[in-house]
Amino acid sequence: MEQEMQELKKKIDRYNILGELAVLIIAIIIACLFPPFLLLILPPGIIILFLIINYYGKKITRFFFKDQIADVTTAYINEQTDKYLREILSDATLIQNEGMTKEEIIESGVVMPGDKYYSNDYIRGKYKDTVINQADVEVFIRMLDNYGREHDSASFSGRVLSFDLVKPVDTKIYIRKKELLSEIPGTTELITGIEGFDKEYKVLAVDEKIASNYITNDILGKIKNLTNKGYNTMTFCFNKDKLYIGVNGKTFYEPNMMNDLEPEVIKIRIKESIQLIADIIDTLNTGDKLIK
Repeated sequence: MEQEMQELKKKIDRYNILGELAVLIIAIIIACLFPPFLLLILPPGIIILFLIINYYGKKITRFFFKDQIADVTTAYINEQTDKYLREILSDATLIQNEGMTKEEIIESGVVMPGDKYYSNDYIRGKYKDTVINQADVEVFIRMLDNYGREHDSASFSGRVLSFDLVKPVDTKIYIRKKELLSEIPGTTELITGIEGFDKEYKVLAVDEKIASNYITNDILGKIKNLTNKGYNTMTFCFNKDKLYIGVNGKTFYEPNMMNDLEPEVIKIRIKESIQLIADIIDTLNTGDKLIK
């Protein structure tokens, strides 16, 4: 498939000149009909004209090739995703058209309730004997604009991962950066006594006493290490025998079919998407294992 990607890219590059020529002809016609636009052929207008021709010329070319681009790119991504999933995970399964149910998303505790729920790209597998389940999740809330018109606004667009806890906990505990975690009804905020942690993070629990006995400095240190790796939009929810992690803004790689035609770029993005799973497990299971 990589060879087909390269051949398609070369073909599109050859046809770009036709798209650019079409934009140039349109610009000349406009300039003739509207004399002020003749300034575009003089510096610095000529630079602006060149940028317009280059940008829209490519848009026109890719529009006519959009079906072929979608078919080849999708096939290549599926091939590479399957390859890297199996390199990093054992017993890996990716079901693109399946995801988490609305009830599962709400139960995870890492996504605020909304009006519409969507989920796909379900992944299941093992990394170093630790079982991972994850899916892309989007949640929308219904809002009114300044004119009283309703529209849907995304409150979460990312990934929800679930792991089995080594040591279950008989309550719900939420941990996230302070600026990202709002108050949750029925919970109490815990003060860990760790100055650096309490300053940056908020810990909420349904049962304060159980949570205080469960949350250790080791767990808090692992969470801080993980968010410091660049995953600072993570929300953690300890819920009985499960640990749920929500990563807002980090869906599994989905390319822009009109722009992404570079095989090496696609490979890097896919690797980054899968590497997130490995980073989470490696960090949380350093020393005493947190998840199994």
